[in-house]
Amino acid sequence: MDSALQHGPRPLPLFLQIIGEETGNDPVRMGEVLAAVRRYQSAPRGFVRADGPIAASAGRAALRLPRKYNSLPRNYRQKTVFIPSPINAPVVLDMDAGGSLLDWLDARGHAPLLLDWGRTTPSQRDENIDEYVTRYAVPLLQSCQEPVHLVGYCLGGVIAMAAACLTQVKSLTLIASPWNFSAYSAQRRAELAELWEGSKTICAHMGVVPMELVQQGFWSLSRSRLVQKYLDLADMDMDSDAFRKFVAIEDWANGGEPLPYAMGKQLFEQFYALDRPGRNEWRIGDTLISPDTLACPAYEIASSTDEIVPLACSPALKSREVLTQGHVGMVVGNSAPQRLWQSLDSWFASVESD
Repeated sequence: MDSALQHGPRPLPLFLQIIGEETGNDPVRMGEVLAAVRRYQSAPRGFVRADGPIAASAGRAALRLPRKYNSLPRNYRQKTVFIPSPINAPVVLDMDAGGSLLDWLDARGHAPLLLDWGRTTPSQRDENIDEYVTRYAVPLLQSCQEPVHLVGYCLGGVIAMAAACLTQVKSLTLIASPWNFSAYSAQRRAELAELWEGSKTICAHMGVVPMELVQQGFWSLSRSRLVQKYLDLADMDMDSDAFRKFVAIEDWANGGEPLPYAMGKQLFEQFYALDRPGRNEWRIGDTLISPDTLACPAYEIASSTDEIVPLACSPALKSREVLTQGHVGMVVGNSAPQRLWQSLDSWFASVESD
């Protein structure tokens, strides 16, 4: 991390607008929030680990070992592959400060790898979600020694679903993954349509959809929570595990590569607007991408309190567990090891025993 200025909410004018609205433009309350933001920005980040070693690559994408490894062990026989959302960095599944799902599963013999999408530049402007599936995800899965347990988180679950329809995997697990996009509220879909309509021309010119644009969509979901989480930071000991975990999660949430323009266009126009996946209208080549097309055991973990992917928007697979933790909390929250992590461990074991 080069500078505290690289961290923190963005774009700043929108964040300041939200602070003003949520605090009633009370200067004292606004000052408290901004002081907490400065505290987060100036926090030491010596606990941050380097990326894990690469086990396989396909173009700019790679499969990485958990970040606790400094080098690739001999005869590392991967059993599980995690596909994160391209919207944020993959580290949410291998979080610093004691919140690593991959570390936990690795200690239980599941030998996980994490798909890292790599850097995005305007030269990839024509890569849409289909391209991410066929150019990166499928070749990387086929590079594994044998079929693996495939797990997708958030939009990564959409990509994992498609990959599992196109190549052999041992099982498929979706975590907080959208599928029925028409189940988002009419207001939410209208907000996203307006956001895209006002931005797509400049995005087309740039060749990418900046992270700042996607961030606006997330912030609008829970404005009160955006402000409150910084107020909660004010009383935390900067040397505590809780503070380090907050910093690690916020750095992840505020970072990430831009999306290729074609991916943004497909996501906003074909998925959110027309619900191609939920209406069974999404095909890659001749293959229908649908839960009905899967030839492997499939399991879903969703949440009744998820504001980013509401429960009604999930695929509603026959094997489904519904948690009460939120979109991010279910993966890295304090109760994650007892709930979602343990559920994955049990699911993998049940597939292996069949």
